Amino acid sequence: RFLYYLFNSHPVRQQIRASCSGVKVRHTSPSRIYDVKVDIPPLPTQRKIAAILSAYDDMIENNLRRIKILEEMAQNLYREWFVKFRFPGYRYARFVDSPLGRIPEGWEVRGAMENNHWSFIHQNIGAYEGVKRYYATADIDGITITSNGIEYTYSQKPSRAQKQPLINSVWFARMQETYKMIAVAKPNAFLAANCMLSSGFAGFKAHDEDSFAFLFLTIKSKEFHLEKDRYCTGATQRSLTNDGLSRILTISPPRDIVQNFGRLAMRHVELILVLQQRNKILRRTRDLLLPKLISGEVDVSELDITVPEEVAT
Repeated sequence: RFLYYLFNSHPVRQQIRASCSGVKVRHTSPSRIYDVKVDIPPLPTQRKIAAILSAYDDMIENNLRRIKILEEMAQNLYREWFVKFRFPGYRYARFVDSPLGRIPEGWEVRGAMENNHWSFIHQNIGAYEGVKRYYATADIDGITITSNGIEYTYSQKPSRAQKQPLINSVWFARMQETYKMIAVAKPNAFLAANCMLSSGFAGFKAHDEDSFAFLFLTIKSKEFHLEKDRYCTGATQRSLTNDGLSRILTISPPRDIVQNFGRLAMRHVELILVLQQRNKILRRTRDLLLPKLISGEVDVSELDITVPEEVAT
């Protein structure tokens, strides 16, 4: 584990990167890696460093497991209400034909751009003071922001940095066969003020807080992503245009159904966003500690640290 953290430390990565060569694909070789100079502390200190950093990774992994369970719970609730139509009182509902099959009477089927419970975000980011952090689609894995992004002033930002997250908005990558989403609500409201997204994302804003969970879980659903891929176009990189997005059919229940669902599902969605924020803080703390521990700037040799058995062996 110490070796894992050693080779993830900035000084070592920098040396390896500097040893790379090549025009199209830069790469290094074993002989060049042999020339990388590193300070190796005594074995007991290595184990203590590994134990400290592993504790952060273990907490991150535990939160990821909790997020996965919460995702499944929220998605199962969504499917019960809006795919299987087993919402409270469904036994008394009359079902009618629709383009999506049989749906409860009083419900509608609408294109994704015209759903009654959200609005498509047309406007691009306006001029701003200071810096904002830019996230490209490559910075997202599933529903998690996996990198630190890059800060830009308005004059410096790349041309693709066009989209401004809003409170109660959900964004998804337009590219075919990709599953990348960003949800912005109260627990991570700072994204709305401090970040910008690539034009490779499309976004919707829920009409109110109670509709946010319904929006989030609709866009997150398997059905939506299958339809997204179906309407992607393009010769080299296939992606979803606004015209293609308007062709995706979505269920639009009565407002009271969506509100009642939101009150149940939002506790799961908000906890997901809270755990994501905790992981972001844990990763940042770990990444700040890593070079200080590896370099010896933070000396742990005299600290009484219990080394887990799997680290010590």
